[in-house]
Amino acid sequence: MHLYYSIKQLLDKYRIPHSDVCSHIQTALAMLTSANLFCDGLIEHFQRNTFFNIGKDFRKWRLTGIESNWREVARLTSRCKEDISLSDDPNCQLAMTVIFNRYENMEFLNDAAQRAMPLNPEMAKYANEEDKKYFQPNKESA
Repeated sequence: MHLYYSIKQLLDKYRIPHSDVCSHIQTALAMLTSANLFCDGLIEHFQRNTFFNIGKDFRKWRLTGIESNWREVARLTSRCKEDISLSDDPNCQLAMTVIFNRYENMEFLNDAAQRAMPLNPEMAKYANEEDKKYFQPNKESA
C-alpha cells in the first residue's frame, strides 16, 4: 500500500484527474515490472552461481503478457501525464526499495514458499525431501 499512496501523492501534486484509479493502475504496473525484474535476477543468479539453467523453465512464468496488457489498460484509461516519472520521486523510490529488499530477503521468500505449499499440494509433490523440510510450518510463524 505504501507504493500506491506514494504514487497517489505524486499524481495529486500534479493535479491529475482520477488520481485514485490512475494510482491503482500504476501500482499494478510497477509490481508487474518488479516481478519480471526479480524473475530475471533469479535466473541470472542461478546461471552465474550454479550449474542449473533455470532460464528455459522460469522465463515462461514471467508476467510479461500481463504486464503488457496492463500497459494497454493504462494507455487507454489513464489520464496520467507521460512526463511524470515515478522513478524520480523520492517516496516512490523508497517504496520500491522496500519492495525489492523484501524480494531479496531469503527468509521472506522461504516463509512465502512455506505458506504457499499447503495451498498448492500438486506443486508440493515435486519438492524433494530436502526441500520439504523447509515447507513444514514453524511454530514461531504459526
